[in-house]
Amino acid sequence: MKVYLIFITLLCAVYAAPPPIKSTLRARDFLPTPPSEDPFYTPPAGYESQPLGTILKTRKLDHTVGLVVVPFQIKEVYQFIIRSEDSFGNALAVATALYIPYNGDPKKLLSYQVAEDASNLDCAPSYAFQLGSNPISIVSSQLEELLVQAGSEEGWYVVVPDYEGPNAAFGSGQLAGRAVLNSVRAVLKSGNITGLAADPKIAYWGYSGGSLATGWAALLEPTYAPELSPQTIGYAYGGIVADVANVAKQNVGNIFAGLLFAAMNGLSHEYPSIKQYIADNVYPDKQTFFALPNKLCEIVYIPLFLFKGWDEFFRAGSATLSDPIVKNVTDAQNMIISPLVPTAPLYFYNAIYDEIIPAADADKLYSRLCAAGVDIEYNQDLLGGHIVSAVTGAGSAFLWLKDRFNGIPVNQGCKKSFTFTSVITPAGLTGFSEIIVSAIMTLLQKPIGPPSLGLSTST
Repeated sequence: MKVYLIFITLLCAVYAAPPPIKSTLRARDFLPTPPSEDPFYTPPAGYESQPLGTILKTRKLDHTVGLVVVPFQIKEVYQFIIRSEDSFGNALAVATALYIPYNGDPKKLLSYQVAEDASNLDCAPSYAFQLGSNPISIVSSQLEELLVQAGSEEGWYVVVPDYEGPNAAFGSGQLAGRAVLNSVRAVLKSGNITGLAADPKIAYWGYSGGSLATGWAALLEPTYAPELSPQTIGYAYGGIVADVANVAKQNVGNIFAGLLFAAMNGLSHEYPSIKQYIADNVYPDKQTFFALPNKLCEIVYIPLFLFKGWDEFFRAGSATLSDPIVKNVTDAQNMIISPLVPTAPLYFYNAIYDEIIPAADADKLYSRLCAAGVDIEYNQDLLGGHIVSAVTGAGSAFLWLKDRFNGIPVNQGCKKSFTFTSVITPAGLTGFSEIIVSAIMTLLQKPIGPPSLGLSTST
């Protein structure tokens, strides 16, 4: 579930903040074209023959990014269409955006994976982060942009991939991890345009739906993109979707049941077997309703699927997940049973009483990776759940990332700690305070980036 439900205090700040003294907004700033209608997202003919990570198209974003009605004073945003691939190795063109701060440090790159949680291409962050994007995209994604800007405020270049790909394959960790890594490969080649160094330190961050993409990137990197490993300093991910099937089991018939049905739709966009399974097994009179997430974003489809269960849609009812066709696909997204092992240090965070994602799954993943020799710092909150921990845990994760960029060595081995709430720990409070201050200054129209490098903030 999205960070929008937790950052409500920041949303209040949007409306409390005074308008900028001099507005640079134009009419077209409010009318970005959705990806489904934007020819930029269509790759050039013959792109399939290009190597992974090739930049296929580039544009400097001419629409303002920001939160609801408040523009963000970021120096530049570039969008790229890059060569990636799907779960089967077939060529795929993926959009990604690179945020460049004022006084940025071209030797530091953060890849931030938004919890898109939608099987609709028009919910992708490359579109949703722009002012004037469809209102159904705004609340469910733009608040996470405050975390992107917190990184930018440190001087980090931040890449935000549309990791679900052009078919909005929500739930496909295999595809998402590849898209994340290929997006990083691509932006490392953009230095002549963006100023990013070819060999920066690289870190990754994501929560909830973003953890699926981040976690799979961590698993895949040593074998799929080994050339990135020497530059990779760590992965931070929380609200960890380690087993998509268990997430479905926990949410069916509950408030967040829509997540599992949106994921089924998303997986059908990647796996023909799931597409056929839905066609054969969803009741004919329910097919149209079941497909609604393909036209909506999370903030809209969640209320439509409140408390709905398997029996309402599928002939097999509660046995749907155990059908071999479905199980083969969900197993392919399962980080717990995957034989892959990251080589970079990891930071895990979640709530013990997570109401959306089983905390026990993160524990199992932690145990497997620790046994394989991965360095992991793992923090669990005793207070709150999935939604609360998205905010309260962000501070510690942010500070952990800062330490990695600042060259502070990680603790060797595995360490698991429990806190009442991580936001009251020294690290959590420090990191959370920095995020809040960054958010407030961003909303007050401060140019985003550090003042300490002695560089001009002019364009």
